Amino acid sequence: MVQTQPELVRVNYNTLETETMDVLDRNYGVHPAFGAVIDMKFVKDGSGLLITTGPFRGGEGTKATVWQYDLESKEQIRRTDSDHNSGFGDLSLSNETFVFRSNRDGDQDIFVEENGSLINLTNNPAR
Repeated sequence: MVQTQPELVRVNYNTLETETMDVLDRNYGVHPAFGAVIDMKFVKDGSGLLITTGPFRGGEGTKATVWQYDLESKEQIRRTDSDHNSGFGDLSLSNETFVFRSNRDGDQDIFVEENGSLINLTNNPAR
């Protein structure tokens, strides 16, 4: 099986021309499905992207990670660890508050990271 790197591609929808902006660094050493991009959105100030990689569905032990990609520097920052199923992150307008879904406490809960503190907002045993 040939493994490919996820690419960020700019598309001109008037001419259908494409331009590869960058190739994302894949987290090697894990199953290839964990490198699949399942969610991507612009950071509110337009400076970058928040990207969730991993399988969309999975059982116990399924892992997913949120990355922040800076469009200018092309730097990729891991926002969540790869030991859990974390995803679908978002940043506040100031880029100081980060919210995401994770099973790091054993359940799928909503977490907020702000000023170096991580708070479980929902703390709900229901999946």
